[in-house]
Amino acid sequence: MRRLMTRLLPLLTALTMAAPTALANPQRPFTEETVYFVVTDRFANGDMGNDTGGIRGGPSDHGFDPADIGMFQGGDFKGLTARLDYIQGLGATAIWVTPAVTNKPVQAHSGGRSAGYHGYWATDFLKVDPHLGGNGDFKAFVEAAHARGMKVILDIVVNHTADVIQYRECPVPGECPYRSKGDYPAAGYVPQVPAAERAVKNPAWLNDPTHYHNRGDSLFHGESSLLGDFFGLDDLNTEQPAVIEGLIDIYKHWISTYRVDGFRLDTARHVGPAFWHRFIPAITAHAKAEGIPDFFIFGEVADINIAALAGATHESRLPSVLDFAFFQASIDMLALGKGTVGWEALLRGDALYAEGAAATLTTFISNHDHGRMAYLIRKHNPDMPADQVQARVALGYALMFLGRGVPVIYYGDEQGFMGLGDDKQARQPMFASPTRQYREEERLSPTVARGGDSYDRAHPLYRAITELATLRRDHPTLRQGRTQIRYVEEKGGLLVFSRIAEDQEYLIAINAGDTVRSLGAVVEEATTPWQAVRGSGCSAPATAPTAQPLSVPALDYVVCRRSLAAG
Repeated sequence: MRRLMTRLLPLLTALTMAAPTALANPQRPFTEETVYFVVTDRFANGDMGNDTGGIRGGPSDHGFDPADIGMFQGGDFKGLTARLDYIQGLGATAIWVTPAVTNKPVQAHSGGRSAGYHGYWATDFLKVDPHLGGNGDFKAFVEAAHARGMKVILDIVVNHTADVIQYRECPVPGECPYRSKGDYPAAGYVPQVPAAERAVKNPAWLNDPTHYHNRGDSLFHGESSLLGDFFGLDDLNTEQPAVIEGLIDIYKHWISTYRVDGFRLDTARHVGPAFWHRFIPAITAHAKAEGIPDFFIFGEVADINIAALAGATHESRLPSVLDFAFFQASIDMLALGKGTVGWEALLRGDALYAEGAAATLTTFISNHDHGRMAYLIRKHNPDMPADQVQARVALGYALMFLGRGVPVIYYGDEQGFMGLGDDKQARQPMFASPTRQYREEERLSPTVARGGDSYDRAHPLYRAITELATLRRDHPTLRQGRTQIRYVEEKGGLLVFSRIAEDQEYLIAINAGDTVRSLGAVVEEATTPWQAVRGSGCSAPATAPTAQPLSVPALDYVVCRRSLAAG
């Protein structure tokens, strides 16, 4: 099968590229998007000729070893381009890709070796990693996406580079305790760069060790959170004007050259506010000058505390952030059985964000760092039948698509991928893999032989997500309406909320319990009857202008709507 796809993928790519290229970027507010997030190396292998990135030697040199989950698997931009129809068929309007920059192929660590397949260990910030196909293939991918009216969001890193700098006082990587400014006011460690890597970074200014903090490994609190090395990676001194302007120039290049539509900011919380105050306005102004007025930026602030997330939209002035609080509320409801009261607190917290930011929060239930919702449900419910796990994953997507914010689909969820944990345990290839772990781990409703390609549009989760994406597309109030909580409970899995526009109300009820649930929901005043949008849970007559009986099947959801009274 893999040999057959190798022959077919160039043809599929050619057919995809035959579509007229859109010269202008798609223009629409970020609130209108449905985002599909891919780890490019793990999505589709369109050209086996670039699997080693043109680097000679063995896996420890070039990083390609598909039998090892921590190494390059072979995915590239040609493969991603050839599968755009699959992604668009799911209902996605935008694709977020892991960093495309050239990475250090392999880094040694205490546990062995790992490859820079994920994009977060950059050496050349101006070139696309050859393992992913290089500059031309990335440009062709962006153009093909634009021809379909889809946006491309590029993951970027300004906090750090690959681990190249070593310290004279602690030659063993990963064993360099943080040295504070109080104890070491002038400098932390004396940096040393191996001779073979003294010119490995691009632009050239990145090779100067004085542009880095050099204070040892972050403790992830206090000053070390901003000045320490992120798991040993070289921490850029983003307080220096030269570094600030250099990074702005780098990412202007990606906008001008490839016309991407937005950036996701990796490790945003580990970069000081003053940097973002300069970087974000400069980047958005440059994008606007390039004819991309809707260029959007959102940051990774890996914290479930709403105050920390909202604070970043004020202190650092990030336009939006990944909604880790939403992620935790979903886990509480779907995996831990903690009830639904957390949603009330979540929505109240929206008032803490900078103006407009709450509507653009990127919501997710699975990702490449923290694992898949299917795994989290299975972890806390080892005896739960697989069909119930699958139903709960679908409900997690209902929470995203029917609630406020911009939903992010994590690649592979729609094929029932589960994984065995976080990080590389949740980064399975969509294409055939010789990796024993990926072949043998549990998968929900598997539709292909173990280890085979997984792009089945008939998979139950693919169809469930497509249905939700269609609902969100066809009903603007589900994208733009304000949210009003109607019912939560400390025990049980019933959540009821409304999305309200000026002239209509949508009533949404999500039942994560294993029995049918009925209740009377408080609603806006109106005299018109409810219409079923999904399910028949609102079919009973209203008991009053502001009360509506609801019935929600087990592990399911219903959506109803009606016009509101004028005035």
